Amino acid sequence: MTADPARRAVGLVLPPTYSLALSRALQARGYEVEIAPTPALVRVLVREGHCGVWVFDDSVGDGMSALSDSGAGLVPLDSLPDRADAEALDRWSTGVATKVAQMTVQSSDPNCRAVWLLAGSAGAPPAVQAFLNALVSPPPVAFVYAQHFDVDQEKQLAELAPENSAFEMTLLEDRAELVTGSVTIISPACRYRLTPGAAIACGGQSWGEGHAPDINQAIEELSVCGIAETGVIIFSGMGSDGSRALADYTAAGGVVWAQNPDEAICGAMPAAAVATGCVSRIDTPSALAAALLRRYAG
Repeated sequence: MTADPARRAVGLVLPPTYSLALSRALQARGYEVEIAPTPALVRVLVREGHCGVWVFDDSVGDGMSALSDSGAGLVPLDSLPDRADAEALDRWSTGVATKVAQMTVQSSDPNCRAVWLLAGSAGAPPAVQAFLNALVSPPPVAFVYAQHFDVDQEKQLAELAPENSAFEMTLLEDRAELVTGSVTIISPACRYRLTPGAAIACGGQSWGEGHAPDINQAIEELSVCGIAETGVIIFSGMGSDGSRALADYTAAGGVVWAQNPDEAICGAMPAAAVATGCVSRIDTPSALAAALLRRYAG
């Protein structure tokens, strides 16, 4: 999740016919292409760090572990078209090349380099406000806010606004672009989806039983969205929602910070996150804001 695919080659681990067809489509869009016909070559290219995005099917074999650890954007393919059908092969190549372009646009956009999830429950709104107010200038980050609340309270939460005029909070109702300075509040009515092109949309499915939004599910979406860099900050809240998803999320390259449980209104949620061993920074909301600014300075 930390690679910069917009400035590197695209690696292909596919049968020869598909590699050649897709390489032509990618080169037509200006991408450099590396074809890796064997797991051994995959591992060599991963060590060199040359490829920011990898497109692969099950022929990757035991090279999959190298790809998983590479920090690159991954485009797995579940099926391949009939290689004898030239028209189908052309449509497939165009579609996959479009996926790669969507994955790289977010990291090549100087206005929005990353997406961070702000998560909490009881006591989180003032902590999140303090965090946003302490950002003296917007970092190149779009924020998504997952806060436990009832559907009947949606409009009340949508009116929540930090004093910092550089940020605008909006409640997700259908689809929105994720840009610097945006704070999109996830609806409790439906699960959300992120795209590599830095857009957010209601996914049409409910959160199911339990909390809404479900912060574990919100974090899981970050793990599979294909956006180059994401992060999570766990703020004040009761219970342990979110902690179950952190191990897989950090294993995939995600970054997790937490509000100091000792100074949170409700310390249970950040304390549960800290107890997983996945949290790399623990501090006050204002100190976390300063750390985020340093992270994206320059």
